[in-house]
Amino acid sequence: MLIALGDCAVTGNIPAMRNGCGVDKVMAAVYLDRETFNPQIPATELPTLNNQALPLHNFVEVDFFIPGCPPSADTLFTALTALIEGRITDLHLNTRFGA
Repeated sequence: MLIALGDCAVTGNIPAMRNGCGVDKVMAAVYLDRETFNPQIPATELPTLNNQALPLHNFVEVDFFIPGCPPSADTLFTALTALIEGRITDLHLNTRFGA
């Protein structure tokens, strides 16, 4: 079973903010524009970025989402307790977007 913790895994949140800029512009801003000593985009040990940041469930099957970014302690407790007890609970009753 794969569990995605938080809306970050579901919506992309902060990583997805780069989607409007494009990979080249983001790479230049991070590695060229702000670097004063030897500015260069790394050629090794840096994974290739996709054209867009996408949510986890676009790549692997996710059985259960825990909403929140990060999820509150109460939401985590409710989710984990339900899983241990073999129950399914609607966690959206415990949280709201942006909380």
